[in-house]
Amino acid sequence: MQPPFRIAGALATLERLGIIKKELNEWLVSTSSLHLKSLSPVYRSWRNQLKIMSSTRLDMLRESDSYSFANVFSADRLTVEKLRVSFLHFLKEADTNIKSAPDQNVYQMSFDLFPWTERKE
Repeated sequence: MQPPFRIAGALATLERLGIIKKELNEWLVSTSSLHLKSLSPVYRSWRNQLKIMSSTRLDMLRESDSYSFANVFSADRLTVEKLRVSFLHFLKEADTNIKSAPDQNVYQMSFDLFPWTERKE
């Protein structure tokens, strides 16, 4: 159990970031979806830490409470671009569903699409 001052500090940070707000004596969620832009200076650190935490969390769940998929494949750039467009279309549809869903639990969805044979110069 966390000491009260740590909990109060975490709540203050979440409130300052606009994620929660206090009305009367109740904490309310201000946003149901968080997305850190890839241009943020902390994006890479956040992404790497999130992957580590995700793997740890998946190990703590029953198989029936999660779904994971990984696939390494060979294709050309045109096919990869089609996959990217399809995923962006899926994200728009998912966003519509997420915005209309009641806030009952917190979930994570991840998608990585990258080449294994190239690296940044």
